[in-house]
Amino acid sequence: MRYLLAQNSLYVPAHGGANKANRLLLEQLAARGHFCRAVCRATGAQSLSDQALPACLSARGIASVADSLNSYRFDLCGVHVCAVKREAAFRSEMKDEIASFQPDWVLISSEDPAQALLESALDVAPDRVVYFARTTLMLPFGPGGFLPSQQRTRLIGKCAAIIAVSHYLSSYIQRWGNLRAEVLPLPVYGSGPFPQFDNFDSGFVFMVNPSAVKGIAIFAALAEEFPDIPFAAVPGWGTTPADRTRLAAIPNMQLLPPCDDIDLIFQRVRVLLVPSLWDEALGRIVIEAMLRGIPVLASDVGGLPEAKLGIEYTIPVKPISRYEDQLDERMMPHSVVPEQDLVSWRNALAEVLFDRERYQKVASESRTAATRFVAGLNIEAVEAFFRSLKPRGAPLPPESDSNEPLPPAASAERLAFSPAQRALFVQRLLQRKQDRAPSGAR
Repeated sequence: MRYLLAQNSLYVPAHGGANKANRLLLEQLAARGHFCRAVCRATGAQSLSDQALPACLSARGIASVADSLNSYRFDLCGVHVCAVKREAAFRSEMKDEIASFQPDWVLISSEDPAQALLESALDVAPDRVVYFARTTLMLPFGPGGFLPSQQRTRLIGKCAAIIAVSHYLSSYIQRWGNLRAEVLPLPVYGSGPFPQFDNFDSGFVFMVNPSAVKGIAIFAALAEEFPDIPFAAVPGWGTTPADRTRLAAIPNMQLLPPCDDIDLIFQRVRVLLVPSLWDEALGRIVIEAMLRGIPVLASDVGGLPEAKLGIEYTIPVKPISRYEDQLDERMMPHSVVPEQDLVSWRNALAEVLFDRERYQKVASESRTAATRFVAGLNIEAVEAFFRSLKPRGAPLPPESDSNEPLPPAASAERLAFSPAQRALFVQRLLQRKQDRAPSGAR
C-alpha cells in the first residue's frame, strides 16, 4: 500500500510523543514493503530554523537533502519526507504530494488545531483520509478541546476512519463528538531488548515537558519538598520562559536538553513523574519508562491510568477545567490550574525514594507489565486494519454550522502554522465567543 502522513509539526527531530509515534509507524510500514511519504514542517517547537535543518539531518547521517524554494526533501529509513519551509505553501505542497503520489491512505495527525490539513486532504482525497486522534486539546469538541466547532467536528466525521491511541480517547470522541473511533494500539515503542536501569541509589526524579498542563506546579513543589534529592526535566513544546525561570530557581533542579535516544536520559532517571492536569490521550513516556524498570508516578486523568497498565502509583489530581482567553509565549492557551493537594504525591514519592524493597517491586512489576503489553503489539495488525478499511466514498454535503466559519482574511491555510498567525486565529475565535455570550456570562 501507499501511505502519506501529513502533520503540522516536525518529522525529525521527533522528541514529542505524537511526532515520534508517527515516524516510527511509517518506518515500520516502509520496512514491510509499503511506500510511505511524510509532509511536515521544517521548523517547529524545538526552535529549529529552516536553515538549521540540513545540519540537523547531517548529524543524523542524512546527507542527501534536496533544497527547493518551499521545502527540503530527504529519505529516512525508507520514508520520503517533504519538510515544508514556507508556511503559506504548506497546504499546496501537501495537495501536490497527494495528487502525484496517489496514496491509498492519507494519514492526518490531530496536532492541527484549525483542522486545516484535514480540510485540504479531504478536498483532494475525500474517500481516503484517516484521522489519527492523539491530543484532546486539539479536538474541536468536548471539555478537553480548546476551540469547539461543529463545522470542524463534521470535517473529522468525513474521514474513512478515526484512530484513537487509547480506549479513554475513543470513549471521549464517542461521547463528545458523537463519532466512532477505532482503538488501534500501535507498535511504536521499539523492538527491544530494552535495558533495565536500577537507579534506586542514584539518578533524578524526572519529568518531560514541564508546563502548566503537564503539572509543573506539582513537580516544582515536590522538588522543593525534597531538597536533598536531585530533580531534572527536559523542557518541551509547552515549557515557557517563565517555567524555565521557575525551575532554574530550585537548587536541586537541572534542565536537560532533549535527546533522540531516550535511553541516554533514562539511564539517569530514578523515578518518572507524570503529574498532568489535562486529559492525556495515553502517555507514551509512561510505558517507555516502565519498559526500563523505572517506577512511574502518574496522575489519575485521561488515558494515564490506561498507560500505567494496572501498576501503582496512579494519583488523584484536580484537573484543569477551563482555559483563559489568552495565549502564552508558546502560543498555547493559558490554563486555569486548580490548587493541588500534594500529600498523596509526597507520600508516594517518599515510598519509592526511601524504601528499596518497594522501589524494586514497582520497578519489576512495571517492566513485566510493559514488556507484556509491547509484545502484544505488531505491525501486522495495523496492516490488517488498513486492508479491511473501505474508502468512505463521496464527500458529505455541506451543512450549516452554528459556529461561525473562519473569516476569509483568516482562513485555515494562513492561520494553522505560524505561531503569530495561530494566535490571531485563536484570538478572533475567542472574541466571537465573547461577543455572542450574554453580558452576565462574560
